[in-house]
Amino acid sequence: TSPPLRILHCIGSLGGGGAERQLSYLAGDLKRKGFDVHIAYRMAGPNISLIQDSGVGLHELCASGNYDPRLLLELIRTIRTVRPHLIQTWLTQMDVLAGLAAILTGIPFIMTERCAALAYDGSWKNRLRSWIGRRAALIVANSNSGKEYWLSKKQRDLIIVIRNGAPIEDIQRTPPICWETQGLRESTEILLFAGRYSPEKNLSTLLDAVFLVLSKRVNAIALFFGEGPLKSELITKVKLHGMEDRVRILDYTTQLWSWMKRANLFVSVSVFEGSPNTVLEAAVQGCPLVVSDIPQHRELLGDDAAFFVSPSAPDDIAHGILEALGDPGRAKRKAQSAHEIASHLTVDSTS
Repeated sequence: TSPPLRILHCIGSLGGGGAERQLSYLAGDLKRKGFDVHIAYRMAGPNISLIQDSGVGLHELCASGNYDPRLLLELIRTIRTVRPHLIQTWLTQMDVLAGLAAILTGIPFIMTERCAALAYDGSWKNRLRSWIGRRAALIVANSNSGKEYWLSKKQRDLIIVIRNGAPIEDIQRTPPICWETQGLRESTEILLFAGRYSPEKNLSTLLDAVFLVLSKRVNAIALFFGEGPLKSELITKVKLHGMEDRVRILDYTTQLWSWMKRANLFVSVSVFEGSPNTVLEAAVQGCPLVVSDIPQHRELLGDDAAFFVSPSAPDDIAHGILEALGDPGRAKRKAQSAHEIASHLTVDSTS
């Protein structure tokens, strides 16, 4: 018999972001299906724990930072060691560096598209990424918006959409958070956000809306989980409003699924997305959703599976949250619709 297809995935880190999480799901599933799977990365992170016992080959790249010129040499060395039949690149840094390494070593490569046109400006880095992407064997986008970004740059039949998947059985087996151990009352209403603390997540506007909601719902609190450059700014804003006891800006958590099972609402008001993992995972849990009215959320959820709000208007976001909290029956019906959609988006469907 012929040896299994050997795939080398290249990503900057295995931190808590959505692309990193999707790669951790995908790599393990491909390994279980008999592929020879390897991952080259510069930094470890919480998602590495999902891979370490899977049999996937892990290759840490030696470099002092994101712009260390040794990274390209390290990638070429790793490619020559692993000798993959195929390389897949994830996120801009590795789309550029691992894409170049694949071109230089003559290995066919696939580039993933995790965002949409609004994520990219005319910087040299994004122009270089586009140039490299035109030389990829395939572009795999996780949304129609991501595919549309490449249509003017690459042959249509070399761009495909594979949506994010969720480990549904693992999510369903996860117990809900124990509210007593978290210092909460059974009557506490929990508004939940999880994601990267970065500009596209629109978190300052979300906080403005949350402050309005909490002024009207005396039993409500808001929990934000994540990591990213805006964390200190968000904490400062909460302090300026004197809301530290009701709004918590927290680190990335490995207990997110348990929190989703206890939360009254999951809220995501991004100005753009790819295919958001946390929204999908909340939908799997049957947690009601309040989301920004952007094409990527409509594409994932349809029209009846969430409360859609304007991402630019704190009053409208607050109105959507209050509407969902004030009509639990309607919120539950929308959550059930979202669950039915999400239940078909398994990890197996992405690999």
